[in-house]
Amino acid sequence: MIFRQVTLFIVFLLTVSHQIWSQTSQGSIEEEEVTYRDDNVQILELTFDFQLPFGDYNRALNRNLTGFTGTYLTQSNSKQYSHLGLLFSFFRLGDLTNTIISGADQFTDTTTSSALMARFVYRHYAPFYLPKIEPFLEASVGPHLYYTSTNTIFLDEQGGSSLNFDESDFGLSYGILIGSTIHLIDDILAVVKFGFHGGTATSFLVPSEELETTFPFDSFQNQVEQLGYFSINFGLAYTF
Repeated sequence: MIFRQVTLFIVFLLTVSHQIWSQTSQGSIEEEEVTYRDDNVQILELTFDFQLPFGDYNRALNRNLTGFTGTYLTQSNSKQYSHLGLLFSFFRLGDLTNTIISGADQFTDTTTSSALMARFVYRHYAPFYLPKIEPFLEASVGPHLYYTSTNTIFLDEQGGSSLNFDESDFGLSYGILIGSTIHLIDDILAVVKFGFHGGTATSFLVPSEELETTFPFDSFQNQVEQLGYFSINFGLAYTF
């Protein structure tokens, strides 16, 4: 159901954007000058992301994910409305915690499965300006890392903690998004994006719905699937 709704919504956005662009090219929408389209414009962007998996990737995860993306963009010298940059995303697949007593030792184990992504970004803004609104298309590609870590906190008188990385795997992912910036105040913009993402098959650990063993790590299941998900991103951008 989510897959169908998101697909229809993105198709609707693409259709509306195409109609607006066509009308603008015919002169039905008056173009206005945008202050942050000067040469060498740079953008810092932070968004809160909803990840909606589909297909085999959805069956392997059996959950939607949330995370954050930070993006840096600089205006291309060759094209007035194009920007190039880098983005870094972080998502958490889940975690499990248990307090363990072993002889005289007492400690808390927390095992967490997470994902990191680093991508090159190309963003192209529409060649027109609506009041306070700037639509754009965005494409990105780069490596991703799925990893599982265990943090142990000792509860004895001396205390202390340790962090171990248990499993990890690299792959390649990409994304195609449609979005818009909305001017709020001065150089601050709101950002909204909707996108499709794919990638190579990667192994990752998924936690059970509840703790099944003494050590949380043993309650994680290994999955190997090709990435496929939709994203909804909301956030803020600063131009300078």
